[in-house]
Amino acid sequence: MGRPGPDRAVTTDDVLAVFSALDDCCKPLTARDIAKELDCSPPTANKRLSELVEEGELHTRQVGAGSRVWWQPRFE
Repeated sequence: MGRPGPDRAVTTDDVLAVFSALDDCCKPLTARDIAKELDCSPPTANKRLSELVEEGELHTRQVGAGSRVWWQPRFE
């Protein structure tokens, strides 16, 4: 297997589209889940996820030593 190439330009809209495509948009996902879905590195996914938390679009929580999950809150 060769080395992966550089990450494509992943946007916060790309990340939100992953959550929107879920049967339950509130399902928690990891940065690895997002990275796999968007074919990017986990650090790139983590950066976009963190930006979405700052914008109030996603919530996050630490679930272990260095592990986090992100989810889209239910808006009523």
